[in-house]
Amino acid sequence: MSSVIPSMNKAWLIVPAAGMGQRMASCVPKQYMKIMGKTVIEHSLAVFEHFNNFKKIIIVLAKNDIYWQRLKLNSSIPIECVTGGKQRYDSVINALTYLKEYAADDDWVFVHDAARPCLQKSDVALLFSELEANPVGGILATPVKDTLKLSNADLESEKTVNRNNLWQALTPQVFRFKVLYKAMLAAKKYPHKITDEASAVECYGLKPKLVQGQSDNFKITLAEDIELAKLILKSRNLPQEQIE
Repeated sequence: MSSVIPSMNKAWLIVPAAGMGQRMASCVPKQYMKIMGKTVIEHSLAVFEHFNNFKKIIIVLAKNDIYWQRLKLNSSIPIECVTGGKQRYDSVINALTYLKEYAADDDWVFVHDAARPCLQKSDVALLFSELEANPVGGILATPVKDTLKLSNADLESEKTVNRNNLWQALTPQVFRFKVLYKAMLAAKKYPHKITDEASAVECYGLKPKLVQGQSDNFKITLAEDIELAKLILKSRNLPQEQIE
């Protein structure tokens, strides 16, 4: 059953999926690898089906993507595809440019990694509730728990970094359309500083809110991550017939 947050503005979802996942050592991009009979990107999209606020999903694809059209998605949210750019930054700009025709300035734009299949419905709902009156936006994040080391060029530990007030950024990252669009356009002056949407907003002089999310909402990067994602999804009591 779908949920809706009545007081919230409309929401739009951008899913950058133009990466080729070179560290996966696979000929199939990681977003199209299978987990329990579905591709990673299908799992990543599924959670948003629970919310009526989302008016459209923008999938950003590589120019030579041969896998997307093979999927048979049954989405209640309209899906549109745009061509990605050289970097994630370029891909998100392309999607925002497409959305200019549809989104109001204060609408919410969610940007979620195609390779984060373990996002939970409760975290999406938390973003809606925590950001309801925020004029900028915010991101899912989790406090850093491990001890951090700063290395030198020879891979020797020079010092231990104080982890207090350090957070690991996750997705979705959520901003008002006008804020994100202007921040991303302004970031063309310093693209080397932009590692995610929040970094562009920070460089624009604004402060995204940190919303603590679940630590199992990780991004698939290496081959072994597929098995970890499978274990997590299995633990959420999926029907047995869906488990390989």
